[in-house]
Amino acid sequence: MLIRHDFDAVGNAFWAKGYGHEILYNEGCKNSYWEKGDPGSFVNEQELRQRLLQSIHDKERPVIALLKLTEDWGGSEWGIITGYDDFGDVITGWQPFQYMPEGKDRLQFEPNGYFRIKGWEKTTHAIVIVGDKGGVPPEEEVSKRVFEHALKYSQGSIKGPESMGFEAYDAWARAIGDESVANIDDKILVGKLGYHRSFIGHLAAQKWYSSDYLHNMKHKGWNVSDVLRASANYAKIHELMWDCWLVFGGYWRDMGEAPAKFRDEKARQKAVSIIREAKELDQDAVSHLGSALQNLSKTHQYYLSK
Repeated sequence: MLIRHDFDAVGNAFWAKGYGHEILYNEGCKNSYWEKGDPGSFVNEQELRQRLLQSIHDKERPVIALLKLTEDWGGSEWGIITGYDDFGDVITGWQPFQYMPEGKDRLQFEPNGYFRIKGWEKTTHAIVIVGDKGGVPPEEEVSKRVFEHALKYSQGSIKGPESMGFEAYDAWARAIGDESVANIDDKILVGKLGYHRSFIGHLAAQKWYSSDYLHNMKHKGWNVSDVLRASANYAKIHELMWDCWLVFGGYWRDMGEAPAKFRDEKARQKAVSIIREAKELDQDAVSHLGSALQNLSKTHQYYLSK
């Protein structure tokens, strides 16, 4: 859920590409993940609709939307609104999970694959209006912010029932290794297993794209070793998450045998071992990114002036 409401990351993405932007929250979809310090402003459904149609019609710019397409599957997801029909009663666009079978009764599709949906205002949590193109920040500034965010957000913290950063690995390992798992009701067990599998997916994706960015970014002579080692660690975590999926039967397989595997003490300890290895790799990666940040401003002159 945090990933779906990380509006600071939205702002950073627009900044990195040199675009202005405006975030509008739907007053009818307020939730506990929105905080007072979040960027943007709250509007009612009518204004949300008006601003979305205005961007597409007047400026011919798509709108990024945090939209729940179906009532029966998952939560709101980021997507792109590309157009509208019936004076705005219908919007068209693309979202990663639009072809889930749960949406067949609510969604229709254009020949090019875009979804069509009515009554969209009530399930659109927020929209991002794309602003004008400005100056793109120097690549070194973008890299610096990436390193700073890695150091800031990776540190462990606990807020109520939520464990963030490195603390999340510990909470995860405790939950999987808990001996009571072997004796709980099947329905609860399947719920826990589903959360476990989903968490793996989010972590695998995050670390893969972190690795990919670090590998392909512009390197300097005095940070390349640290950056590539961090990239390799994140790539390894991605691989480990597939191994962790496999312990209880993988992700896309039939769930019928998964509960029995989840109850097996040896299997759960194997998963715990993988989680702990991933944490160590993550900590080491962040350490290297801290070193890369310190060396980011170094040039030949640094060594000539000493």
